[in-house]
Amino acid sequence: MRALLLVSLAFAAACTEPEGDYRIPWEARVGDGPWERLLVRTPPVRGEFVVRARLPEVKGPAPALHLWHHRMLVQVTLDGVPLPRAFEGDSYLLLPPDHAGRLVEATYRSRGWLRYSRYIGEVGPAFELWTPWARLELPGFSVGALLVLLGLALFVAGTTRRGGASPWARLGLFSAPLGVVFIADTRFASLLFHHAETWRLATGIAIFLFPAGLALFVDGLFGDGPARVLRRASWVCLGLLVVGLAFDLLGVALIESVNLVVYVVLLVIVGQSLRRAWPQAKAGERSARAFLAGLSVAIGVALPDIAVAWGVGSQVVPLAPWGQLAFVFAMGVAIEAQFQDNRRRLGEASEELAARLEALEARTREVQALNAELRRQVAERSHELEKALGGALTPMPGSTALQPGELFAGRFRIVRLLGVGGMGAVYEVTRLSDSKTLALKVMTGAVDADAARRFAREAEIAARVQHARLVSVLDVGVTDSGTLYLAMELVTGKSLESQHARYGDPAWALPLLADVAEGLAVLHAAGVVHRDLKPANVLLEPDSSGRLRAKIADFGIARWSAADGEVDPLADTQTPGSTPVGAHQTLTRSGMVMGTPVYMAPELARGAQRAQPSSDVFGFAVMAWEVLTRQRPFTGPPIFFVLAGKPLDVPTATPAGAGAAGALLLAALDVEPQRRPTAAQLASALRAAAG
Repeated sequence: MRALLLVSLAFAAACTEPEGDYRIPWEARVGDGPWERLLVRTPPVRGEFVVRARLPEVKGPAPALHLWHHRMLVQVTLDGVPLPRAFEGDSYLLLPPDHAGRLVEATYRSRGWLRYSRYIGEVGPAFELWTPWARLELPGFSVGALLVLLGLALFVAGTTRRGGASPWARLGLFSAPLGVVFIADTRFASLLFHHAETWRLATGIAIFLFPAGLALFVDGLFGDGPARVLRRASWVCLGLLVVGLAFDLLGVALIESVNLVVYVVLLVIVGQSLRRAWPQAKAGERSARAFLAGLSVAIGVALPDIAVAWGVGSQVVPLAPWGQLAFVFAMGVAIEAQFQDNRRRLGEASEELAARLEALEARTREVQALNAELRRQVAERSHELEKALGGALTPMPGSTALQPGELFAGRFRIVRLLGVGGMGAVYEVTRLSDSKTLALKVMTGAVDADAARRFAREAEIAARVQHARLVSVLDVGVTDSGTLYLAMELVTGKSLESQHARYGDPAWALPLLADVAEGLAVLHAAGVVHRDLKPANVLLEPDSSGRLRAKIADFGIARWSAADGEVDPLADTQTPGSTPVGAHQTLTRSGMVMGTPVYMAPELARGAQRAQPSSDVFGFAVMAWEVLTRQRPFTGPPIFFVLAGKPLDVPTATPAGAGAAGALLLAALDVEPQRRPTAAQLASALRAAAG
């Protein structure tokens, strides 16, 4: 592009006006009016008019007549005989050798935009008339053609890309119409397409489009500000185009009559462009500096052309096309500069984001470490509390019901009572340190040492085993008055038991059962047996997406399990007081039955100390059967059959609606614990069945 610009400038600099003065005076008449000699510029002429003159003798080869305003020319005659044109669509006419003194008449038809003066045409040697004008207009035509081709390419490429019109498309909307204006202003236009009205309308339309393109370009590159001046100006240009076209096609007024308004809008657009680009240029933005440099060149180079158009001075070569070409080139440089600047800023932002992310990850690791340490401390406090309570053989004092607004342990504000169980009451509370809403479980009534230690062990287990499908414990302690408490996360939903009306709906039940099996698998992996899994101990709560999820709660009778052949650190076969204070205490007597009978595995009939993870799996299968079918798999509690010496009537068919997981649920009800599947296997099968 730079090489083409330099070559064209060098070629245009060699252009000169025709040597000598071949202009001749004319006289004219409009309609049937009188003939009048043309001396000064007249107002625009509307309609048909005729001009005539006596031809002087032309010395030189190929005498020719050159008429201006060639677009409106209808016919030319020499002594009443039509003259042929040298080029189709042009106004160069070859004269016969005996042309001197003969009368030439030219008929024009104007719609009101043509002005003429005393010099409406000239005669002379054809080469001397044609060559200077061709050289004079060739640069404008070349620049115009280049702008049109470049603008169309940019517009098509920019609008077909994803994400809407790009800055390149907006530059094309400015460049292509501007090129049409330059082409139409030359005689080469008629060589491309000889239809004066079409070129007139094309020029009128282009004059409305390129200011709109400029406004949209600046808006896309530098923004428009709160007043939206540029965007509104572009819509004004398009609105004036519609009005001007309608007036022209209906014969009300020419489209050129609205051009003056467009030029006013163009001044507003240029002013707003300077206002938007100047602060960014001062801030060092290369795109704004390139744009302002191109705009300055375009305005400065066009000033001589504007002066000539207003009749001030004369000009050898029109410079406006070159200035606009430089402006379009600068606009392209501005787009590329902004792209580079944006890429640089994106790189800097990415580095900053990476640094922040690294810091956030470090902070997250720190928080996770603190949470792990907090859980460890809670578990150790629970364990130490359990050991300390081993020597307390007298019942602990009970606690009275807590009232809303009451302060508990100096750290919790009571909100409301959530429920009352055999070992204690559960309240909704607000933790004063961070205003977090929690559930507070408080031991109530007269409680013996075993129950107190069991309460503390519940806190220890829940603190050590953390998972989304388990209700987590955040704190445990004892008040000065001797009341044991533990703070848990608050699950706002109801229990699975309260949703009995929805039992029998596999689409609803399967995802929840998969959640419970997943939580049970986590407990077993940590070496914990729940020993009281039932619908009442499964809480339901919607997650962030609104999907109902299940959590296992109440580890009041849970215990650390021991593998076959290993010694359980909380062996249930010991008796209270048989170990010194500070050692693990037994919490379940030999042969003691603990749990809810209808969900207890058959082997637990000989004592809860025999509970293993497979026992939880059996209870889970009973619960799953009930939730899926609205019926339990046995006619009575399984342990009653064992105690009565009767065989257990295990179902032979899988539960309806369980799909592929039904076979595993049936196997989980096997009388032999070793033949039952694991909780992890059940979780996987139920999750697949739930889809």
